[in-house]
Amino acid sequence: MEPLQRIIDKIMEDANWKIKGYDEEADKKIEKIRKREEERWEEERKKMEYEGKREAEGIKSMLISRAYLEGKRELMDAKEEIIKTVVRRIKEEARNAGESYKKCIRDSLIDAKRFMGEDMQVICLKEDRDLVELLVREICPNAKLIEGHVPFGGIIVVTRDYLQKMDYSIDALVERKMSQIRKEISSRLFEG
Repeated sequence: MEPLQRIIDKIMEDANWKIKGYDEEADKKIEKIRKREEERWEEERKKMEYEGKREAEGIKSMLISRAYLEGKRELMDAKEEIIKTVVRRIKEEARNAGESYKKCIRDSLIDAKRFMGEDMQVICLKEDRDLVELLVREICPNAKLIEGHVPFGGIIVVTRDYLQKMDYSIDALVERKMSQIRKEISSRLFEG
């Protein structure tokens, strides 16, 4: 049995040697695969990091742009609100302008008479009746004076048949010059 044991031992030794060789070869292959995968992962990580940074920069730029536009819109809204407030104050204060207000009504009556003749009705606020009545007698004595709603003061003139109407209310006069008024307000309040 001894020779059989030796043969078995020899086969076992050869098998162990081959297994050891295979193990070493497998370890080398595994290490090679592991390194290759680590390199690929590192490349992928760098790529993802780069794309993430790029995406983050894009998002950052978008958010900054959005904030800038939002701020600009809010500033424009605030400016618009200020302009509206100033225009409203202009309309409200126009009746208290003394001689300028009187001249405005006089010029309006002269203009209305030129287009409509004297056969017209002049509508004014109750508070302006004395002033307007004085000017109507002077400029177009045949006109009829009526108290009524005239936005912010001034006059509204209609023909007796109501087919023609000319609005010389402070509201209408200001609205007709709105672009000029807006430019003036903007240049005084927001420029420089």
